[in-house]
Amino acid sequence: MQLIVRFGNEQHTFNVDDQALVADLLVEISKNGRFSRARNIELIYDNQQLNRGQRLSEYGITNRATLDSVVQAVGGSNWVQLFDDNVQDNDLKCQMSCGHKAVKAKLEEWTQQELNMGHLNLACSEVKRDTTGRKTGVCNKPWTFQEIVRNGGFNDTKVTQFRKSLLKLVCTSKGYKECPSVSKLIFY
Repeated sequence: MQLIVRFGNEQHTFNVDDQALVADLLVEISKNGRFSRARNIELIYDNQQLNRGQRLSEYGITNRATLDSVVQAVGGSNWVQLFDDNVQDNDLKCQMSCGHKAVKAKLEEWTQQELNMGHLNLACSEVKRDTTGRKTGVCNKPWTFQEIVRNGGFNDTKVTQFRKSLLKLVCTSKGYKECPSVSKLIFY
């Protein structure tokens, strides 16, 4: 069966057997180079966090179902923890347009991580929880580049670097490739 998995503002389709385990889907996700850290991803369907050892069918998941993904930040030094409840000082946080408060000092590192992973659409990755504390999805409200730069207090050099990274991502998504001999983007 084909399953659609949302990663922030992006959606990707993965093929798995009807009797596949959640872990089998995560293996398929990890085969996509951009998601090679699938062990740090949790999947959510119908407001339920999926257990890796259970079959997808046990959750009522059928062909063409859409699942949400949540990146595990706890203990993962490879992932930037943009929302940290341990930071109590509001002077160290900034209010984003979606209403969530991000740690100012982490915005630059988070933006770089998102661009390195090829994400064009920068969106809130704060985990949504129900009244019992269970994870039910992610915010996914888009943030503008200007908002991120303003709230993160980036210097001019960093702003220029991020703009170049964004431009390169846009161009490569439109079919441009980098010529290795002159380091310029050209259209094939």
